[in-house]
Amino acid sequence: MLINLTPHPIVVFDPKSCVFDHAKRRLRLRTDVTPNVIKRLPGTRWPARCKSRFEETGEVGGIPVLQSQLQEIVNLPREKAGVTLVVSAHALFGAKEQGRTDCACPSRLVCDETGQIVGCTAFAK
Repeated sequence: MLINLTPHPIVVFDPKSCVFDHAKRRLRLRTDVTPNVIKRLPGTRWPARCKSRFEETGEVGGIPVLQSQLQEIVNLPREKAGVTLVVSAHALFGAKEQGRTDCACPSRLVCDETGQIVGCTAFAK
């Protein structure tokens, strides 16, 4: 079972509905076929979020470099067998830091002809 803990609806497309646009270096929906949607996950009003603290650790070319230190993850329910929680990449990083293995984030993002992200074809753990 998948539960979306991001504020955005997530559309998972069949990879055969997409093509890699070499000029723009991203996946886009094919225009010669109707996209095949594998799964639609509605967004939530209470997304999982990482609260972080940032510490300046130096600079590069006069620009400060900050290191993120996880403080806590909010709105992340306890692990439950057979359930994968879909979260943002930042929340996934924080969850992994805490030893969680039940979280994933959208991966292989798919864009429309304007470059707007419209979905994904995979999840990353």
